[in-house]
Amino acid sequence: MALDSYPKIGVRPWAQIRAKVATTPTWKVTPETVSALLAMKGADSARQNVVGPLKRMGLVNDEGGLSERGLKWRTEGGYAEACDEILAELYPDALVHLTDDEGNADKAAIRRWFDQKGYGSSAASQMTATFIMIAAKEIPEVAPPSNNGKKSSTPSKPSGGSASSSSTPTTPPPPPLPPADAQTNAGPSLHLDIQIHIPPDASPEQLDAIFASMAKHLYQR
Repeated sequence: MALDSYPKIGVRPWAQIRAKVATTPTWKVTPETVSALLAMKGADSARQNVVGPLKRMGLVNDEGGLSERGLKWRTEGGYAEACDEILAELYPDALVHLTDDEGNADKAAIRRWFDQKGYGSSAASQMTATFIMIAAKEIPEVAPPSNNGKKSSTPSKPSGGSASSSSTPTTPPPPPLPPADAQTNAGPSLHLDIQIHIPPDASPEQLDAIFASMAKHLYQR
């Protein structure tokens, strides 16, 4: 088997293309549409990294439509069956047997298998990841969309300059409120001078009584 015969595709394009055809089965998987959907550099990149591998796995036909296997792949009920067909068609039993019946993979052993076939480190890593994704037979979650290189709509704060150069107007602080006494005692006030003569021989109890009477009759509001 030739060294370039095993497909390589990332989890993100795999999941996003599948999610797209799951809702729109007539959508054409072409280099142009895939490049636009995934915000790739161009049609050539989409053809090499996404459309080509999907065709190699028998999910997409030459016109970009879904094959019979692709129609299974797009549904929750047929996804695992489509993955089984890919494993049986593209990968040798020696590699498939490195996973158990539930699709749990011996990742280290699978990577060694590709390394021993003579692939470079990058190619072996991508082929390993692709095989493990298919062997798991679990629909991967779709990553949230990126901003596709667009600038954030949130304005950035200026890095320097005086306050007068800012485009955001500043609101002057409100004037301070007048003191509470000024609010409640508006108007004329009355001033009294009171003299109290306390005999020098007054007892402490008498003094307490005098000041208590003053507090009651003079300062009570």
